[in-house]
Amino acid sequence: MGKKCPAKDGFSPWKKKDSYEGPGFPGLKIWHTHCYGRQWVFQGQAPGVGKARREVISRMFSQLYVAASGMIARQHQLDVLANNLANVNTVGFKMEEVAFEEPGSSIDGSYGAKGQVRVSVRRTDFSPGEVAFTGEPLDLAIGGRGFLVIGDNEGMKLTRDGRLSLDKDGRLVLGGMPVMGEQGEIVLGSPAWVSISQEGQVTTDRGVMGRLRVVKVQDTSQLEKQGNGLFRVPEGTEVQDDPDPKIMSGYVELSNCSVIKCMVQMIEVIRSFEMQQKMVQTMDRLGERAVQEMSRTA
Repeated sequence: MGKKCPAKDGFSPWKKKDSYEGPGFPGLKIWHTHCYGRQWVFQGQAPGVGKARREVISRMFSQLYVAASGMIARQHQLDVLANNLANVNTVGFKMEEVAFEEPGSSIDGSYGAKGQVRVSVRRTDFSPGEVAFTGEPLDLAIGGRGFLVIGDNEGMKLTRDGRLSLDKDGRLVLGGMPVMGEQGEIVLGSPAWVSISQEGQVTTDRGVMGRLRVVKVQDTSQLEKQGNGLFRVPEGTEVQDDPDPKIMSGYVELSNCSVIKCMVQMIEVIRSFEMQQKMVQTMDRLGERAVQEMSRTA
C-alpha cells in the first residue's frame, strides 16, 4: 500500500499479491494507485486491459439477464396455471403445461450472456378426465383417447366436449357447429326421443339417423388448441377413424385439471419468481455501484 508506483503512467501493474477484492464486489479484482490519492481502480482501467473490464462487467450483467429471463418464463408458467384453474369446471377442458430450455446461446450484443431461460414448448395434457352423470340423452363422454369431429368453414376440428344439442334445423350440433357423422352432418329433425349407443349410433323414434364419427390422432402434440374446448387439425396430421369407440350416453367428461396439483405448482412458481426478482434487484444495485466507482476513477 505504501510503495511508490513503478509505472511511469502512475498505475501499478496488476499482480495477484497486490490485488484486492473491491468493496461490495466479491471476485472483482481492483488495485490501488498511489498517485491518485489512494483511489480504488478497476482492473480494466489499466492500459491494455480494457477487454478484461468489459468481460468482468458483462459477466455481472449476464447474470442479470439470466435472472430476468427466468422471471419472464415463470410469469408465462403462472399465466398457464391460472388458466388451468379458471377452467377446472369446464367440460372437456385439457390442462396445459410448459417446458423450459437453457440453450446456452448468448444474447445479441452482450458479452457471455449465456444460459437464458426460455419456454421451449407449451403443450396440452390429453389425459382423460373424470366423467359425471347428467342423464341427458344428448350428453356423451368418450372412453379412451378418441375425439368427436366438428365441422366448420375453417376445416376439421376435434373435441372431447360431449354436450350436444339440436339447432333450429334439427341438426346435431356443439355450440352451433355441426357434429359430423360417418356420412356427414346428422339431422334428426324434431324427434320425440333420442338415444346414442356405445358404438355412436344415433337412433330416434324415426329409426337410425346416423353414426357419430370418432377419430384418433397419432400425434396429439400436433393439434392446435382453439377456444371452447376445440382443437384444430393442421394439414398433414395423421387422423384415423376409431372402429370401436366407447361412448357413454348421459355422461360428460370433466376437466383433467387437478386443483391441488395446480395450487402446489403455483406456489412453487411464485417462490421461484420472487427469488429471481431478488437476484435482479441485487445485480441492479451492484451495477449501480460499479458505475459510480468507475466514474470516480475515470
